Amino acid sequence: MIEIDGMHVPPSMRGQGVSSALAREALNHITQRNVYVDVKCPITKHYIKENQYAQYVRSMVNPVSLKRSKTAL
Repeated sequence: MIEIDGMHVPPSMRGQGVSSALAREALNHITQRNVYVDVKCPITKHYIKENQYAQYVRSMVNPVSLKRSKTAL
């Protein structure tokens, strides 16, 4: 299992889609290895929830992390 606990984008780069690109590439990397992911990062959770491209990731998300999450998928 891989844990995504946070993402940090410098203030000068915020609002330019950097966090979405990081989330997309991290999820691509994880799903290519066919492992479960424990998503604690609010940005990554939002990306999975809002982007059709990332919907396939839901089956790989640790269900325990979703139960304790305020922003469950």
